[in-house]
Amino acid sequence: MSPRHLASHLLAAAEAHPDRPAYRDAAGTCTYAEYRDEGLRVAALLAAAGVGAGDRVAIALPKGFPLYVAIHAALFCNAAYVPVDYTTPVERGRAILADADAAALVTTGRSLARLLDDESFAAADGVLVAALRRGGEGIAVVATVPWDAPADPPPAAGLDPAADAYVLYTSGSTGTPKGVVQSQRSATAFAAWAAEALALVPDDVVPQVASATFDLSVFDIFAATRAAACLTPIHERTMMAPVNFCRAVAAAGATVVYCVPSLVLREAKGRDLAFAALRDSPLRHIVFAGEPIDKPALRRLRQEVPDVPVHNWFGPTETNVCAHHTITADDLAEDGPVPIGRPCPYAALDIAWDPPGGDGPRTGELLVAGDTVLTAYRNRPDDTAARIVAIGGVRRYRTGDYVFENGRGELVFIGRRDRQVKVQGRRIQLDEIEAAFRRHLPALEVACLLLRPDGAAPLIAAAVVGEPVPDPEAIRAAAADSLPLYMMPERIVPVAALPRNARGKVDYPRLAALLAGAMP
Repeated sequence: MSPRHLASHLLAAAEAHPDRPAYRDAAGTCTYAEYRDEGLRVAALLAAAGVGAGDRVAIALPKGFPLYVAIHAALFCNAAYVPVDYTTPVERGRAILADADAAALVTTGRSLARLLDDESFAAADGVLVAALRRGGEGIAVVATVPWDAPADPPPAAGLDPAADAYVLYTSGSTGTPKGVVQSQRSATAFAAWAAEALALVPDDVVPQVASATFDLSVFDIFAATRAAACLTPIHERTMMAPVNFCRAVAAAGATVVYCVPSLVLREAKGRDLAFAALRDSPLRHIVFAGEPIDKPALRRLRQEVPDVPVHNWFGPTETNVCAHHTITADDLAEDGPVPIGRPCPYAALDIAWDPPGGDGPRTGELLVAGDTVLTAYRNRPDDTAARIVAIGGVRRYRTGDYVFENGRGELVFIGRRDRQVKVQGRRIQLDEIEAAFRRHLPALEVACLLLRPDGAAPLIAAAVVGEPVPDPEAIRAAAADSLPLYMMPERIVPVAALPRNARGKVDYPRLAALLAGAMP
């Protein structure tokens, strides 16, 4: 049983703690022995459907026990799991299934009917395991078997640490999803470090916050099994407002929460109630990742929840977490972004420095080497070659993230290469504008982008959310000391809410359409 295989975590937990709760929701609790046995039973169904080592199993299920069982069943087969958002648009779901060349799909009958445009599957009750035709045009089901069909699970043996673990599909620049292939070595290195960094133990309760299509879920699902902790889902309906989310985390009895910071920090309204829910909960760690942290809101969180450490973990899907930082009083006292800190033990970080210039800190693009660097982009050799470079014989991933080192030798993230724009010959980081607005107006939600009106020069626009409705001129006046005139957005547009994607991040394409429609 190799510790460098994700499924081995479940086997070890079931052997050491068979009767401990592995999963809990409003309907009840499942033990680690039950979790293991269900995973092996469904693995037998997958094997009967033709799934073998090196294959991919697509899984389109909502958060819950069947999702976690299906993931481990695929892993028991030495196949990679390919999560597909249960509510994903049909065109995107089909594109993922086709690119992944999945051997099987685990989903509900209704979802299968929607993806295949075949209502005959809609009558099926519950979850199905569907064997898919391989290599042909389009997606076709060869056979289906009910989720609860009896099967004789084989003993778990021959787990291959060299196998792929999962393929996560992110937004591609061409408009089609791009599959990030991660290995067992990558996933287990991260899960082992994360469980140790937070000192997870069997008494911990870990909520699954992020969708399984988001790399934050790798912590929730696998750091939990690594520590034999209890996993519990946090449903999307609670994530519309921070107060509801924080209350759901508290009600779940979560001891560790890992999420994008906006789920906790993004709204001033109800913030004290949200923070009070966390303060009165058994939480012992709050871990943020996935987007910059609103520092004024963070200061308020630390005032209201002073006894719970807050961490900032950093890394793209292609490397998982590569840098980490525990937030200190010095961080809160200083202006500027929260550091992303220092490399994780399995990561080697390098910086491709820009030429020196100006009075500010020297910046450069972050490059990552080590166990958690992606294997490849699936079916995209040109993209793989462009982003994975060999320097001194070492494979390094070009993140596109720009950083600098502060006076303590910690890395600080300042923006994305693809969030850097040029206006009238000047390079501008849109993230820097957003940070300046938040620093001076803590209650403001803001998102900036570059608009290109028909027949006109490109301009920077900012969407802002606040109560009362923000006054654009007052915003400009407040940020005037921090932003030179050429960086000040030409259009500041109050909106009711910032559009967000399924991961809780600002949906910039939808925002661009919204702001373009608001242009005079």
